[in-house]
Amino acid sequence: IRVVELLPREQDAPVTCRLTECYGATFDDLEAFSYVWGAPVLTEPWLTVVTDAVISLTENLSHALQALRYQHQSRYLWVDAICINQLDTTEKSHQVQNIGRIYEHASTVIVWLG
Repeated sequence: IRVVELLPREQDAPVTCRLTECYGATFDDLEAFSYVWGAPVLTEPWLTVVTDAVISLTENLSHALQALRYQHQSRYLWVDAICINQLDTTEKSHQVQNIGRIYEHASTVIVWLG
């Protein structure tokens, strides 16, 4: 599965992350993130992925990731809207089958109500 490495915050800088692959033994070390997607309108601020791609987020997810960033270390999260390619229906249908297992085996499940 893909995992978001949420990079440490730098003052008021935009949320920055790196997508990494998570295999076997490291699976239990990640935190699963559950939230309300919010309005389908994608707005600023943006999430900057270190691979030089920039993706837009819903306002609710953007606020959540800003609040969840640690100041001095990375945080590893599974966030469905980012970790599952929402534009690839084949991948999406395959990954949806893993969601229960991800939440079951995550070290922590973070619930964001907005």
